[in-house]
Amino acid sequence: MPVHRMNRALVAIVALSALSECALSKSWAIESPGSTIQGLVQKEDQQPAAKEKKAEKPKSGYLTSLLPGEETLDPFVPAEPLTTDDAKAIEARTLVVLGFAEEERRHLVSALELYEKAAKLWPESVSALRNAARMSFLLEQHDKGLEYARRALDRYPSDFVLLHEFGKHSASAGRREDAIESFEKASAIEGAAKSDPMRFLELQLLLAQLYEGTGNNEGVANAWSQVLNILDDPIRYPLEPTVRQRMLRRRVTYFERLARALNDQGKHEEALAVLEEGRQKIGGQARRLLLIESEVRVEQGKLEDALRLVEEYLAFKFQNPEALAHYEKVLAKLGRDKDLLAELEKLVERDRHNAELRQFYARKLIEAERFADAEEILRRPGTRSESLPLLFELYRKNDQPEKVLDVILEAFAGRSRFATRESRVATLAKIAEQLKEMSKDSDFVTKVADAARARVKDEDDPLGFRGKLIIADTAKQADLIDLSKEFYALALEDEPNNADVRIQLIAMLMNKELYEDVIKQAQEGAKQHPDDYRFVDRQASALQMLEKTDEAVALIEDYLNRVKKKDSTILVFDTLIRIYQMAERYDDAIKTCQRVINDFPDPKQSGLASYRMANCYLLKGDEEKAEESLVKLADAEPNTLLPFIEAAVNNDLGYIWADKGKHLDRAEEMVRRAIDIYERSGEGPNAAYLDSMGWVYFKKGNYKQALKYLKEASEMEEGQDAVIYDHLGDAHLQLKQRDDAKTAWEKAIKLYEEKDAERDADKLKALREKLKLLGQKDDASPGSAEKTSP
Repeated sequence: MPVHRMNRALVAIVALSALSECALSKSWAIESPGSTIQGLVQKEDQQPAAKEKKAEKPKSGYLTSLLPGEETLDPFVPAEPLTTDDAKAIEARTLVVLGFAEEERRHLVSALELYEKAAKLWPESVSALRNAARMSFLLEQHDKGLEYARRALDRYPSDFVLLHEFGKHSASAGRREDAIESFEKASAIEGAAKSDPMRFLELQLLLAQLYEGTGNNEGVANAWSQVLNILDDPIRYPLEPTVRQRMLRRRVTYFERLARALNDQGKHEEALAVLEEGRQKIGGQARRLLLIESEVRVEQGKLEDALRLVEEYLAFKFQNPEALAHYEKVLAKLGRDKDLLAELEKLVERDRHNAELRQFYARKLIEAERFADAEEILRRPGTRSESLPLLFELYRKNDQPEKVLDVILEAFAGRSRFATRESRVATLAKIAEQLKEMSKDSDFVTKVADAARARVKDEDDPLGFRGKLIIADTAKQADLIDLSKEFYALALEDEPNNADVRIQLIAMLMNKELYEDVIKQAQEGAKQHPDDYRFVDRQASALQMLEKTDEAVALIEDYLNRVKKKDSTILVFDTLIRIYQMAERYDDAIKTCQRVINDFPDPKQSGLASYRMANCYLLKGDEEKAEESLVKLADAEPNTLLPFIEAAVNNDLGYIWADKGKHLDRAEEMVRRAIDIYERSGEGPNAAYLDSMGWVYFKKGNYKQALKYLKEASEMEEGQDAVIYDHLGDAHLQLKQRDDAKTAWEKAIKLYEEKDAERDADKLKALREKLKLLGQKDDASPGSAEKTSP
């Protein structure tokens, strides 16, 4: 009977029968939609044996409440009284079954809520944890899914399917070490490949790639061996026919990668044996293995054999950059470097349509300063725009700014012709990098700009809007501000209503502290786009930097009164809060924060204001209210706050607790979470968060670990902060590294003095006292320094 037609009584009976059979199955239940309840019931751990407390009667809940539209149901009363643990186990299993029913209705969020309730009610339930993990992954709540999966594996560590899923999602989240560990445990389970060959195959493919990323050639070789073994035995390891066919077509690649991994380990004979096996099994594709065999022969010192093999490989028109680079290497080892250009010319004439070969040859000609020959190759009829980066390099080396400008316009101004969309993206990215590199040579940028300026007046060859914008941006990168302003102005003459370009110009002016120019441009933008918050935001920020706080506030209030409650106003509110903070008008800032919280009840919108309120309390010196506000934010439901706010909240509260020497274990967890969230965002390490972790360890008495984090923070560009060096000195002193402590504290003093010596007078006094005590060889532990909230 379909799940959605079953009444609640049957659900309860299924749950009770599952209890009497002792378990719900441990399958991953990926096939749950479309299955019956009985088919979805999973094997579970043994029920608790202890008879602790007896429940007087089943409480009203999921066993006795009704689903919408169902008939009246009398409460089920068991023949023998149940213990409290029995009742919890039954209730948890019932919640899992109801979760399956919700999945059948495609109510995935409701299903996850039921699985989570089951896991909370009975934390030892592997079934609840596994299904909560599975559903979290389906809903792309990866952090939550990984946590549930980890808890399930703590209770049932030999679950092959769960290990596979945990490893796969850890890899997707960039947690390479966790992924490798999980996959290795799954691979070691006896009989896993035979019982679930499809999953085992995917696992080995992922593991091979992870090992290649870490340089573990032994692991790479083992993983590819496993893949080939599965493909070699279709009876023992049955795969879906389409998967097998696709894998067999790629088998030559697996032999290549296995042989290369063995060769990199110095196992040359084993690598050659694998290549011979590959030749016997893959027929016509075996020619591709000649390149790997040539690489092995180079390692063996058999250079003539290596040359013969790579030339044979190239004769089949496998003229990819990797093979050509290897060919160059072999010729160099044989002392025949001078033969390379002549041999490449022969290959080009034999395969005139091979773009990669032409580009490789042209690059070698450029390196030999045969610029005219290189240009002729790259400008041959039929040559596509993928050659543009090489032409850019050629013309720049040959000091030809006019031709560099031609390449820029051809690439970005719609005159280019690419083979594929992907190659277009890759080529433009290369030229963008070349422009960035060119910006380091301000004289050459000026020459290109001069050539561009001449074309502005040339009707036959106009520079165009995009060309002007590129020159403006390149000049900005070269720090040629007047030149950049000139070309931004020319671009805006072409498109005066282009708000984004004007914002780019304003951003440059703001960065250069040209606040009067910022105000002028922002006012012009606001005339054209009166509802665009960005122009109000930039103008108000510039006014504040000129210490015109009242004008900035009036400007923002006027905008808020005009625009009312649009989503964009929340960003303007944030600017207003920051302006009050910079003016040290903390009470006004707090009132504005509360105004945002009242107007925008969704925490994802008002979370930043809530965080800034806590920050204002901290700056105001009211640590108690700051802590109270941060605790409230930290205790919010998962995924309530935006990630960067969640990270900041965890870091700040963890640091405050550490500085007060309380809740140190929880403080460590919170700061670690902040670091994890920040690094998963792709931003890399955060110096302030590393400092917080170091300070937590310092307060816990683990000075070596504290030094590790504090040193890493101090070595970062954004880690040049007095508080970080103050903490670093404290850690050095506790480890009896007196000279290092002295150096760190002196650096902290210098940074305070450069920043605002008057405002930081108390901190400077404390640091100088530390140095004085150090000079007296007094090892007394110094106190902590106040930390500015990031």
